[in-house]
Amino acid sequence: HHILLYRAFGWEADMPSFSHLPLILKPDGKGKLSKRDGDRLGFPVFGLAWTDTESKETSLGYKEKGFEPHAFINFLAMLGWNDGTEKEIFTIEELIQSFSLERVHKAGAKFNYDKAICYNQQYLKHVDLSHLTKYFESYTTNQGLNLSADFIQKYCEIFRDRISFVHDLEKIGNYLYHNLETIDIDSLKKKWSPKSLDFVNDYISKLDNTAFDSSNLEELFKELLANYDMGMGQMMPVFRIALTGIMQGPSVFDTMMLLGKEESQKRFKNLEILTKEF
Repeated sequence: HHILLYRAFGWEADMPSFSHLPLILKPDGKGKLSKRDGDRLGFPVFGLAWTDTESKETSLGYKEKGFEPHAFINFLAMLGWNDGTEKEIFTIEELIQSFSLERVHKAGAKFNYDKAICYNQQYLKHVDLSHLTKYFESYTTNQGLNLSADFIQKYCEIFRDRISFVHDLEKIGNYLYHNLETIDIDSLKKKWSPKSLDFVNDYISKLDNTAFDSSNLEELFKELLANYDMGMGQMMPVFRIALTGIMQGPSVFDTMMLLGKEESQKRFKNLEILTKEF
């Protein structure tokens, strides 16, 4: 269409060369990506929220879903282009320096929403930590929570590799600044043994004479494992469930640092009540 317009106006002598990236295809590669595909498969197809003028329905965009602008640009840049290497993560400056039309593919590019999320994950792993701490501090302040700057810093450090979006910080470790809502009793029961409570009580009693940092807390734990002739796989899940209520999460000893000595001891002591019927 552009070429026809230039010819119609007699501007052929000044006509520029036109080029474009390949078409973005449905995830299965069969046809062009459309809004319907996004609705059907559960991902956005707009950069920003868009409201249909007829139906008045609003479709959320990538911004509203929580995608980071630089991560999303990086993802889009790799749809139908690469720099000839295996490199996938680029800064904006690197994309500008590396881009060339010669490396643009002629074939269509399949859209992959999971890949877009992966780019966001990678961005959050490497972005300056202040990007995360500012978000989390704002969220906790709005929630009326009075968390220290040290807590916020450490919290963001230990969870940054476990989130896909910055808003995941709100829920992923909320057991560290709220009371435990649920406790995985079934998993606790499977790992509980006659020696478990003695081990926990011994650990609690020795905390008062142990410097409260991750390495010392772990060293004490390993000493008691040897004393009680127990394995890491027996007691580590017990500690994790006592402190967090669940089986997964960051280092148990980093978790204790965030909870503090008093709250950690309180949660350990609660095991005696939880396991009374075992």
